Amino acid sequence: MNDPVTLYAERVLAGEIAAGPYVIWACERHFADLQRDDIYLDLEEVAVHLDFFKLLKHWKGKWSGTAIELEMWQMFIQGSIFGWKRRLDGLRRFRESYVEIPRKNGKTTIGGGTGIYGLALDGEQGAEIYAVATKRDQAKILWTDAKMMISKSPALAKRINCYVSNISMPSMASKFEPLGRDSKTIDGLNTHMGLVDELHAWEDRLLWSQVEDSMGARAQPLIYVITTAGVNPESLCYEKHEHAINVLDPAMEEYYDDTLFVYIATVTDKDAFDDPLQWAMANPNLGVSKGLEYMEDQCRKAIQLPSRMVDFQVKHLNIWSHAAERWLDLARWKAAEDAALRLEDFAGQPCYLGLDLAEVNDMSALDILFPGDDGIWRSFSIFWCPAEDILERSRADRVPYAQWAKAGHLRSTPGSATDFDFIEVEIRELVERFDVQELLYDRWKSSSIVQNLMREEVVTCVPFGQGYQSQSPALKEIERRLLNGTLRNAPNPVLSWNAANAETIRDPALNIKLNKRSARKRIDGLSAKSNAVGGAILKNKAERSVYEDRGIIEL
Repeated sequence: MNDPVTLYAERVLAGEIAAGPYVIWACERHFADLQRDDIYLDLEEVAVHLDFFKLLKHWKGKWSGTAIELEMWQMFIQGSIFGWKRRLDGLRRFRESYVEIPRKNGKTTIGGGTGIYGLALDGEQGAEIYAVATKRDQAKILWTDAKMMISKSPALAKRINCYVSNISMPSMASKFEPLGRDSKTIDGLNTHMGLVDELHAWEDRLLWSQVEDSMGARAQPLIYVITTAGVNPESLCYEKHEHAINVLDPAMEEYYDDTLFVYIATVTDKDAFDDPLQWAMANPNLGVSKGLEYMEDQCRKAIQLPSRMVDFQVKHLNIWSHAAERWLDLARWKAAEDAALRLEDFAGQPCYLGLDLAEVNDMSALDILFPGDDGIWRSFSIFWCPAEDILERSRADRVPYAQWAKAGHLRSTPGSATDFDFIEVEIRELVERFDVQELLYDRWKSSSIVQNLMREEVVTCVPFGQGYQSQSPALKEIERRLLNGTLRNAPNPVLSWNAANAETIRDPALNIKLNKRSARKRIDGLSAKSNAVGGAILKNKAERSVYEDRGIIEL
């Protein structure tokens, strides 16, 4: 009988299919399992399961309307999960699967198809299938894929009912729904199959426990995890990732979990990030759903900007990232300096002010950003530090504050603490000289300066968040403009020092923000600049016509 599961394992171990270490271990595990007497690979079940996918059709992109054809690696995963049985009772061996692959490798397709199979053909009367995520809207992504695949298949559409938030099969009294922590039906679950998409983004372990605990009454329940790598080593996903590797590792005999299936596609050499062979190891669907040209483009961008390298490694090579990383390429940053820029040449021109105020005796910064009509954004930085604290700051931070102050790159304010009145006077002078559109400030460090300016209606002051949601678009706009040469900075050694210090950290969605945890690595100028750039982005977006983005719809 045809055995596509073993065939894939054979080709991987023969070196005919590019594979990383964990896929190789998974294939070695498969052959070891074939020698056991207590379990067996039910090839009839494998054939039924894989044939079922032929009923499904793609519903978006260039393959819309065509039948789904599983690739060999997908057959290995699906055939293993549903084909391995316990000889004692004939029930499924695997009760949990951990599949970790990069983006654009068709994981949602097999995830959605698995849910439909559990609903219709898994032999479980009254089955409850859930697409699970921390937010119900996120859970609906995989669930919607399943719903659309059903609608494209006449054979399934006749037997399965699809509603706004429910898919049901009356003949089996089964249902398939999206489920999040914010769902109304979180209690009273009787889960047969839980489909967990993008576990790396989960911050809440409670939902996992609730789904797992709700499976006790089912004969052969399944938690089906399909995710990409992430950035949080404290997360549930990383815990599962590490356990999964230990289960596969032949040297870790003490780790034994016979109910867990594992497939983790990644590289053998993370330093060879530009090697197409490494790309193929990490991306089993390279050349199918994920194009080689796309990978080349993503790699090229990663080489040009350091912060994109982590994106590339996590999203496309499936490498976990744990630490803050350097944000800027200093050679590219230096190339953006324009010694010909003079602030007095911009009198009366529209600009945005980004303000980063010190706590007590720290350095404060202001960025003055002029978005030019020629598409080039030009920027000037002003820094302040208490005069009596300059020498102490020099010793603590090991940089020449005194020299910077003498050269005019750093302005000293009277006393030993930040003099907000002094800074306010200078901001008022800037408002008189230039057409200031907005002053963007950190809402958590607003002071009497902002209160006075707002009360007297000197300038529009807008709070700008320092979290991922606000900072990420601004930082990525800075990156983009550094890359295409449309950002020019007036030279300032304090700003250059800040740029050399700048590190970013990421959330599970790979949004970035500046890392402010290091007390000595000052980045005040970059914080101020991100505020100004963020304000310019938001203002430009608000003023754009909907037709500029969408075009005119003809009726």
